[in-house]
Amino acid sequence: MNWHLVRNGKRYGPFDQQALQKLIAQGQLQPGDMVRPDNSPNWIPASQALRFAQPPPKKRGCRGCLTLLIGIPALLLLGLFLWLKYKDSGNLTLGAATPLTTQTISPSGGVIAIPNGPTLTISAEAYTQPTTFKITTTAITAHKLGPLFHPASPLISIDNGHGYANDPITVKIPIKLAKNEFALGFFYDRKTSRLEGLPLVAEDAQSITVLTRHFSDIVISKAKKEEVIKALPVDSGYLPGADDWQFTNYGSWLAPGGHCAGQSITSLWYYVEKKKAAGERPLYGRYDNNDYGMGTIDLQNDDSWGYRFSSVVQSELDWNSLSRRIVRKFNGFNSGLTWLAFAYAIHLTGEPQYIEIWGQSTDKAGKTTEAGHAMVVYKADATGLYIADPNYHGNANRKITLAAGQLQPYNSGANKAEIDKGNGISFPTLPYIGKTAIADWPNVATRYAEIATAKIGNDKFPKWKVSYLVQDGPNPKWLELPKVIKTADPNIRLHIKFPYGSGAAPYRVTVYKGTAPQNTGSFDANGDAYYTASLEKGVNNLGFYYFQLDANGDEQYIDFKRVRILSGDDDLTGTWKGEMTVRGTEAFRKYIETGIVAVLRAFLPDRSEGDLRAAAAASITMNVETHPFTLQLAKRPNDETKYDFTMTGPETVSGIAEYKDGELTWRARAADRSTADYRGTLSAKTTLNGTINITAWGLIPNAATSTFAIQKQ
Repeated sequence: MNWHLVRNGKRYGPFDQQALQKLIAQGQLQPGDMVRPDNSPNWIPASQALRFAQPPPKKRGCRGCLTLLIGIPALLLLGLFLWLKYKDSGNLTLGAATPLTTQTISPSGGVIAIPNGPTLTISAEAYTQPTTFKITTTAITAHKLGPLFHPASPLISIDNGHGYANDPITVKIPIKLAKNEFALGFFYDRKTSRLEGLPLVAEDAQSITVLTRHFSDIVISKAKKEEVIKALPVDSGYLPGADDWQFTNYGSWLAPGGHCAGQSITSLWYYVEKKKAAGERPLYGRYDNNDYGMGTIDLQNDDSWGYRFSSVVQSELDWNSLSRRIVRKFNGFNSGLTWLAFAYAIHLTGEPQYIEIWGQSTDKAGKTTEAGHAMVVYKADATGLYIADPNYHGNANRKITLAAGQLQPYNSGANKAEIDKGNGISFPTLPYIGKTAIADWPNVATRYAEIATAKIGNDKFPKWKVSYLVQDGPNPKWLELPKVIKTADPNIRLHIKFPYGSGAAPYRVTVYKGTAPQNTGSFDANGDAYYTASLEKGVNNLGFYYFQLDANGDEQYIDFKRVRILSGDDDLTGTWKGEMTVRGTEAFRKYIETGIVAVLRAFLPDRSEGDLRAAAAASITMNVETHPFTLQLAKRPNDETKYDFTMTGPETVSGIAEYKDGELTWRARAADRSTADYRGTLSAKTTLNGTINITAWGLIPNAATSTFAIQKQ
């Protein structure tokens, strides 16, 4: 049975039962949310239809939640002792290394062919400088990578400086493969013991051919096809509506054809490197409205950080060009092997995978051209592959169907705008890609860091600025728009500048009040646009959506900026009710891990630091806690910015809150010396949305990052 979900007036789904239970486990679905099964017209609370875990007993801590963020088995020392006692220190046991060759390839390309060893084919497009390849093999004598991992090759180490090639390189490796067997290539990380699948180009009884833009340790594993199928379904834990972006792929000024690859790769990177590795909150909604503090999940134009992040990664991947280079190497590929590749890779790595698909489209002149699209595959079963499609964000019911042993063509489009116009595309070419073999993972990390400084895309997109009038008359004075403005005037005059002068005509700016568009204006010949906004008493949240119109009249996204304008002060006195969601951070988890390691070291002094840390990490479970709470506010006499507060929930705490520049801040202290710093932004006069930063026990800053939303009663 499939279910539909409604939240804030918007419908999601359909979801199957398993997908909904995952949303519950990740804190994305609450008992009070309204759901409806396919076979019923009635909406009912989720608590009446689905299984929710009973809340754990309340404990004292920072608002009663810190002690619940980490779960450790009751028989910790005994369990960890046995785990360490019988655990091998490495996932691969390696023998002696054998150097095979060292060769330098010129910029014109070439082939490195080793008898009974790998063959590398490097095109003239791959490198602009001479590149030296050093190839070594190491025997694999044993492994701890599970019953479906069967080494079909030695560990092949290829060192060429570890940079990314401009054109993917094919690597053909000799193996022995029976008709009932399937093989896949993997990167192997000796430090983490992690596997990562390599793009599969071809395989037969004597060899397998894989594709990559960079090199590391490579191993080929094989398994009987029936073993892979018997292990189905396999699920990575990634889920649309929790781990993809909260916006749809309409393309941008930088990526006018769409940024499906950028959107998919960045969500994969965040899931692997931030959510799973660092224990951070799910991606969906994390950067909704940037850091503005006013939740606008149904408006994607103001998600400029995430949208520009996806576009920049798409642009720097040079996806349009790169995808065409890749597809040339996959012509005639068996899509049944694609299905097995995704199933096998998810099983052995436990991670979602990246897929690029190709078909044909027809331009206005009637010319047929290659068309590509990129998505995330997060689950495989006997019916096909479950995908997160950037053209249908949050939809957990999109699939590539398996029939008669072959994956069937998948229907989507270059971007959602083209689909909306009726220009959908059927994509029959469906190869397995993987992740970092094609995508420049370190570059994604570098670009992600620019989100924290609000600089993402500033070096790629057109520059612009917004100013406001502070002095009228013959010599008007304008100041660049800050984040917050205080004024007693009923109106504010705004100046939006496109600083290139000529060619500004196709550029436009739409002014928003909250989430409602107020006016769309064009720039004059000098690149100027003006707008006068009328202000309401209290908080006014204005936004500026900047875009270009292309030759077809379609909007090409550039940027969005917001300003909070305070026209007089709001009185927050009264009762506010809502809930908070608390998630432990990697800093908190590391602190607990270090404590466990110290205990284990006393009992097991002969074990390595790496083994002790691996055991401690395996024993820790990160939890997500949601708590209802009530906030009572009363303005203090003779102080316009201060309020007495009493907050009730898991505990009752009181103190003084400060309301300044449209933000309310307060600190809650717990008996165990933990503190929680609350920062909320007023929107719609009756809603406070914000974040909580928790310091655990007075020792661990940033132990938990949390969100809250409360409404005035």
